[in-house]
Amino acid sequence: MNVEKGKLLRQIPSVDEVLKSPEGRKWLESYPRIFVLKGIREGISRFRNEILKGERGGFSSEELYLQIERSIKGYSSLSLKPLINATGVVIHTNLGRAPLHKGAIENMVKISGGYS
Repeated sequence: MNVEKGKLLRQIPSVDEVLKSPEGRKWLESYPRIFVLKGIREGISRFRNEILKGERGGFSSEELYLQIERSIKGYSSLSLKPLINATGVVIHTNLGRAPLHKGAIENMVKISGGYS
């Protein structure tokens, strides 16, 4: 490894330094800690690999933080989202339970209260 690459690699902050930065604190307020940590590790790793491959000629903390933020947003967009079945069609139980109409609940209570 040449001296220039070594200088660039030494400029990359540690995961802890990124977490303690203003950007890191902002991410921790907006995203789950696990996503922030994964994003930081992935961003730093990608940046390091680009330097080692000679794809990056200089260090820019702004570019590093942009890469990290993209990674964090990517992780957070993969999480489950609430689903509302407003079609009136019974859905598969793997998607959760659909709320029942008030009239349907009243009828079930009437029927289940005695012989039908």
